[in-house]
Amino acid sequence: MDRLNITLLKKLLNMFKSLNIRSQLIFTYIPISLVFILALGIGTFNIVSHTLREKSKTFISQTLNILSNDITKKLEEYEKVCSTIALDYDLYSLLSQKTTDFKNYSQYNTVKQKLYYFTYNVPDIKSVFIYPVNRLNIIRSDSNIIYYDLNYKDTGMFKSLITNYDKKIWTTEALAGSDPVKNNYIYLLSSIPSFYSVNGVIQLQIYEKSICKLYKDTYFGNESTIFIIDEQGSIVSHPDKNRISTKIVPMLLDNINKASGTFITKIDNKEYLVVYSAIDKTPWKIISTIPMRFIELEINRIFTTALIVIILSSIFIISISVLLSSKIAMPLEKLGNAMESLEKGDFNTKLDFDGSNEVGKISKRFNTMVAEIRKLMDDIREEEREKKEAYIHALQAQIKPHFLYNTLFSIKCLASIKKQAEIEEMLDSLISLLMASINKGGEFITINEEIKYIKKYIFIQSYKYRDKFKIIYDIDPEIKTYYTLKLLIQPIIENSILHGIENYCKDFVIKIIGRMEEDAVIFKIQDNGKGIKEDILKKMFQDKKDEYKNVFSGIGIKNVNERIKLYFGDNYGLYYVSGLKQGTEAVIRLPVIKEKEGVEKHV
Repeated sequence: MDRLNITLLKKLLNMFKSLNIRSQLIFTYIPISLVFILALGIGTFNIVSHTLREKSKTFISQTLNILSNDITKKLEEYEKVCSTIALDYDLYSLLSQKTTDFKNYSQYNTVKQKLYYFTYNVPDIKSVFIYPVNRLNIIRSDSNIIYYDLNYKDTGMFKSLITNYDKKIWTTEALAGSDPVKNNYIYLLSSIPSFYSVNGVIQLQIYEKSICKLYKDTYFGNESTIFIIDEQGSIVSHPDKNRISTKIVPMLLDNINKASGTFITKIDNKEYLVVYSAIDKTPWKIISTIPMRFIELEINRIFTTALIVIILSSIFIISISVLLSSKIAMPLEKLGNAMESLEKGDFNTKLDFDGSNEVGKISKRFNTMVAEIRKLMDDIREEEREKKEAYIHALQAQIKPHFLYNTLFSIKCLASIKKQAEIEEMLDSLISLLMASINKGGEFITINEEIKYIKKYIFIQSYKYRDKFKIIYDIDPEIKTYYTLKLLIQPIIENSILHGIENYCKDFVIKIIGRMEEDAVIFKIQDNGKGIKEDILKKMFQDKKDEYKNVFSGIGIKNVNERIKLYFGDNYGLYYVSGLKQGTEAVIRLPVIKEKEGVEKHV
């Protein structure tokens, strides 16, 4: 499938390339402009729609907070009624007496009349009940209101209230029984405090409609609803009275987990915005569900307007693109023809536009470019000629060490025939070193092979300097299989001999130490010579071609250091520690290359 898409894309690109400049400009300007307009329109629409949604959520949340505050104020009025009843002296006297004499009967009637007074003057309250702690009779505001009898003193709400003198409970259930007259009520239960105790509990029976009227006229669109639920998800108040005491769907209740908030969910396969807010002094929350289509109605109007604007803008852009393309196409076609001639190798091509606009400037630059290309071609031809000459010289120079190698090998064979073992052994060492110097086998060898080359070199030097120096090898066996550049240590040894033996140093000793130190391989070449002056050490690392160069391989001290840094970086290299009459120590720091595969990243 991917190959098919690539093939189709190539065909389209080829078709585009085959069009004339005018058509290419049209098919370039129009899509880019349309994409820009479309992106701008979609971006603007998304920003506006997001802003409208957020504004709608904010407005509904603020409205719901206002309704919550209004309901809280209404509930506070009922709590004040409870407080007024609880502080009544006759009620206190009646509840404090444990006998039932005539005085108590008189107080009982007085309290009952006062309770009736509250229900008469506050139409929202249907009844007031007093549930005493130490008396048997319940005091009612209206004797006609009879609840089914229950042992109220055993209920959890009653026990909770008499143990807390300032506690108030808002609930949808009466403390004892239920009203036989089918209607919707909410109940306020409040303790009646006494000195260091509670004498009883007040119950206000309040019409649910008194709360509902505070929010029922608030309109958030068709099919939107506002209602109140308790902590169990049961509906306390609702414009649709048939919904009261029913439970909301669990999905809604699970998302209502804060004091206030908003979320979007599906109810009966329709998307709704749900906004909720806690009602102070109660465990209740007021909730509003608004269909998303109502919120998005204005967004759809904006979308229609934006679509019309995009269509009109597109028509305008297409017209302008066709006009401009025609104006630009003619000089560009001439420029294209000139470039085509240049591609075919005609470096005498020249444009004759004299205008000062962009096309005229391009024409002048094109003519300059053609002249520079002609000059560059001449330079390249000259450079290629010089490279060929340099290559021929390199081949000629390479013939010399190969000729020497072949000659030495012939002499070795002759020494073998004549049974000259020492000459044969010396020639064998010399041939090995010569093979290494002409780069046979590549730049990298094992450390063990490097030590072998050193030993062959020392063997040759031992014939020249009979018993004048001694070599000590202290190489960690672990590192012998590691890889490194070849002919790194031999120039250092030769330099030590040059400044040691040839400067008349007796009992001259050279010690070669090889170790692993942290993350590097360290070679130390130490001698007990007279040392090297600081100015001479500096000259050894300078750019002069012939001075302090290794006699055998032509590889100098500076070259060793540069080879190490060239292959391995500036963290590695060669440095000297020396002083007069203190001997000399050369230190070579190399990376750890344990396997042949590790060489590749340094090549």
